[in-house]
Amino acid sequence: LTHGLIDLYEASFDLRWLKFALQLTEKQIALFWDQANGGFFDTSGKDASILVRMKEQYDGAEPTGNSVAVMNLLRLSAMTDNNDWRKKAERTLSAFGEVLQKAPFTMPHMVAAYDFSIQKVKQIVIAGRRNDKATKLMVREVHSRFLPNKVLLLVEGSEEEVFGANSFLKALKMIDGKPTAYVCEDFVCQLPTTEIDAFARMLATGKT
Repeated sequence: LTHGLIDLYEASFDLRWLKFALQLTEKQIALFWDQANGGFFDTSGKDASILVRMKEQYDGAEPTGNSVAVMNLLRLSAMTDNNDWRKKAERTLSAFGEVLQKAPFTMPHMVAAYDFSIQKVKQIVIAGRRNDKATKLMVREVHSRFLPNKVLLLVEGSEEEVFGANSFLKALKMIDGKPTAYVCEDFVCQLPTTEIDAFARMLATGKT
């Protein structure tokens, strides 16, 4: 559900979906996080009839909870600069490190999460009104490309309720009243652009 909510936010930019994803992640950590060894249990440990708290390791037709949780934590930390969540993702990867080394084909979604964790994640931010035609063209440019190691954010001016007053997004604004694209890594951004062709080059090459 959290994975779907993040995707839904990146498609619609409705902050309620991202807010819900953040709330679910906080609850997941409270209920299932293994403080001692990292990773997430499949159960809360409050049901006395369940004698052993398991951690599923096999990504079958559906990926395991841990595989999905790692990707969610990495994506959300790249959006919100929550370093604690990134550390939890890295501890989970370490907890399953032996399986990943010996039999990576049994956990393909975890492998994808590991790849995400070792890449420089692109934070693509568009400052503009979501219903503006030029904003939509910029969003379409992002969605038309295969960019697995990226997160996509829209700045309209009401993000403080989700990201907080100190978010780096606060400094990213439209230029001359036009929708403006920023391509960032580790919350450090290249020069912004209002031109769709220049934005396309940035996405293709990582340079303005």
